Amino acid sequence: LADRRQCQGDKAALDGEHRLAIAALKAAFAERERILDAKTRLEVEKARLAGVESVLAAASSTDPDVNPLLIEVRRLREEIEQRQASLTEADAQLQATTLEIERLGLEKRKLARALDAANLSVAEAEQARADAAREVQASNARALELEWDRFTATTVQEVCWDGGKRRRDRCK
Repeated sequence: LADRRQCQGDKAALDGEHRLAIAALKAAFAERERILDAKTRLEVEKARLAGVESVLAAASSTDPDVNPLLIEVRRLREEIEQRQASLTEADAQLQATTLEIERLGLEKRKLARALDAANLSVAEAEQARADAAREVQASNARALELEWDRFTATTVQEVCWDGGKRRRDRCK
């Protein structure tokens, strides 16, 4: 009974872990979607920035290195590239986390199968114990019957042994 309770507790814990893993996986997919959207927006902004930069460079009659608009455009491009790098890193971490969640899911399924096998073993053991208890009870009843038969035979022998055959038969 204690093993069965332990198994049920273990299964409940695994179910809780599974729910947490599913929630984490859902959050990971949402985060991945957000990262992909941000990457797309950054690519669009980077292309627009490159267009603005080329227009400004072409329109600038002075040195492009001192034009404040070109300097700002270049700074924005560098910022966009840094954000792209951080998004790429976050995406890689997210993929690693997703793989870890999948690995944990496989391990959980293995443990659940082992737990089910243990529950089956516990049930079989309980059935064997119940069968053994019934056999012991039947054996005790048979032993009691045999003890009564022995008692009656001994009593008849002690009480009715004196006398002839007819007297013994009547005494019995």
